[in-house]
Amino acid sequence: MKKTIALFCILLVLFSFSACSNSHRLTNMAIVQAVGIDEENGVIKVSLQYLVINKGTGTNEGINGNITGVTTGKGYTITDAVKNVEKVIAESLFFGQNKLIVLGENVDIASRELLSFLSDGNTVRPDVYIIRSKGNAEEIINNKQQGKRVPAENICKQLKRDNLCFTVNDFLNTKKKNDLPLIEAINDYTVFRK
Repeated sequence: MKKTIALFCILLVLFSFSACSNSHRLTNMAIVQAVGIDEENGVIKVSLQYLVINKGTGTNEGINGNITGVTTGKGYTITDAVKNVEKVIAESLFFGQNKLIVLGENVDIASRELLSFLSDGNTVRPDVYIIRSKGNAEEIINNKQQGKRVPAENICKQLKRDNLCFTVNDFLNTKKKNDLPLIEAINDYTVFRK
């Protein structure tokens, strides 16, 4: 009887460890901080700012400088463009820490494609800030924010400081989609326009 209980306990422990076999380690993922969406001639261009985990460890650059990377992808849908980014960086994308979505000035804010992407709870959280770019969103995503560690985080702090917070939830539940905060890249920083 004792041998049967011991065997059962061992099997239980083994099965509990095997449940994590398909999990992904965060160190093997690109942790998205900001998404830029541009459109030109029917082609969607997505720019993703993501954390470069190993950039912040063991180097002077990681201690004081920017710890993000930016990669772009194109496609006929936002989802296709995101998949193409994932192919370029060869890592799975993790959107759970995304802070910001920037829409380029050529993006149709009432398009079914955009609304479908923003409504996807697996990729976009309702509390993510959303803003409009004067020019291309890629310029905002690539902006280094005067050497800040995580440029997207700095933009979010500006939004809070200036009381310009507009979330994806606000965007999806309002008819005032044209009231999005407008941001412009100037050299190595960004400013908000009214």
